[in-house]
Amino acid sequence: ASDLAQLGPKLEDLRRCNTAHNLELASEAKGMGARVVCLGQLFCAPFFPGRGDPMWLSLAEDALKGPTVKEVCKAAYENALVIVAPLYELDAGRRYDSAVVIDERGIVLGRVRRRHIRPEEAGQFEPGEPSFAVFETAAGRVGVNIGYDRHFSTMTAGLARAGADIVF
Repeated sequence: ASDLAQLGPKLEDLRRCNTAHNLELASEAKGMGARVVCLGQLFCAPFFPGRGDPMWLSLAEDALKGPTVKEVCKAAYENALVIVAPLYELDAGRRYDSAVVIDERGIVLGRVRRRHIRPEEAGQFEPGEPSFAVFETAAGRVGVNIGYDRHFSTMTAGLARAGADIVF
């Protein structure tokens, strides 16, 4: 763990490599018949929540226009694939554990922010607003639960009531 500090100056390279690797896996899934994929939580970095190291704060980016979402939009379009991309969002100085839903045309349909934050993650994430957003896609109506939100049955039930065919 002490060697992690050496990553500080290389975080952008790390983000770019992890994003490329995950999008390659998404392309392979498309080749096997997938119509929608959900990438892993905070997929463009090692899973850092709870470690408390401020180094990771610089990975937060604009969830709708940042470099990661631009790369994911391009891959969604090139593969005609719906992609749910969980990432570390920076918006107006606040950081969120968010997921962006991108359709097969490479268009961002919207984003959701994780509502429930574990105590050890305070300072890394702000709680998102309550939302049961469901996104119309070519693969069906998609709802998203992020991380710890999965442990709250009201979150999944709310998405089901809102008409989700599939919940990631």
